[in-house]
Amino acid sequence: MKKLKISLLALAVVAGGAIGASAAASSSQGSTFQVDIRMPSNAPISFISVSDVAYGAAALAISNANFVGVVDTDGSGKIQGSGFTRLLFAPYVIVISTNGGVTNVLRTGTGVGDYNTTVSGKISTKNNLPNVQESVKGTGYSSARGTNVVAVDGSDGSYVFFTDPSAASSSFNVNFTGNAALVIVTNGGVQSYNLAGNYKGSVKPGKNVNNGKSIQVNEAALLEVDRSLITDIDLQVVKLGNKFWANVIDNNLNGSGNISGSGKATANFKGFGSQSGDSFKLTGQQGNVIIVIGGKTNTVAFLGSVDISGKFNGQTVSATGATVVQIP
Repeated sequence: MKKLKISLLALAVVAGGAIGASAAASSSQGSTFQVDIRMPSNAPISFISVSDVAYGAAALAISNANFVGVVDTDGSGKIQGSGFTRLLFAPYVIVISTNGGVTNVLRTGTGVGDYNTTVSGKISTKNNLPNVQESVKGTGYSSARGTNVVAVDGSDGSYVFFTDPSAASSSFNVNFTGNAALVIVTNGGVQSYNLAGNYKGSVKPGKNVNNGKSIQVNEAALLEVDRSLITDIDLQVVKLGNKFWANVIDNNLNGSGNISGSGKATANFKGFGSQSGDSFKLTGQQGNVIIVIGGKTNTVAFLGSVDISGKFNGQTVSATGATVVQIP
């Protein structure tokens, strides 16, 4: 799972000699400094990432599934993951019992399937809302054994061992689609975010479950997502005359920009590594940034108020009227 980390704690440095009170910069004047781009308080940049599979309602019993694995989202919005899935075929029953102060949870169904699982997909923006396409595929076997072998230790997600000589080949392929406003869920004071959508696909349950007939899936589903908010972007800037180069502090994003003779300022940034695919553009007018070092005030000709547009995790983002100040 990738989240953009924005640091608010950094020390501003001015190099290449003291910058005078004049905002004008000669073509040979070099400056090194750090600034904080602050989003409007009422409109921070927001985007999501996916680190799990969706859970359905009933028919597939993917709702009754237990997925254990890793799912990641990169800067382009590409979703990839792998793991293990245990699928209980409906109808199923959850039996909770207590013995000697120990609570046991027994989940039983008409059959059970165990699968090696792969996850793939993409996040984008549609109708100004997050749009997630996530495919979950499993290959393994199913069993129609008795209920005493279908158990899950809910404390740590581990699975009981069992073997069945009458097991049969089984697989599933389901696709989640979600394009809606996030639903905020609060549990014990902790907020989580769900994206509502739909599962479609099929399960080949094996010859010993559901009379060997394929199970068609078309049901409501929820995908828990991670939400990131960007309220600040901290830049380390190296500037020569009207040209500058900058990296986002504590993030793998780098860019460059220019201030024209008329005072129009633009800069383009792109991500690298796990943030490859992330990008954003700054557009604004030249302004003065006051840098205070050791009690001395320096004025740097840089960006004033700027607008931001770009993509994070495959989603279109924007903010207008962001201000540029020295990092506190």
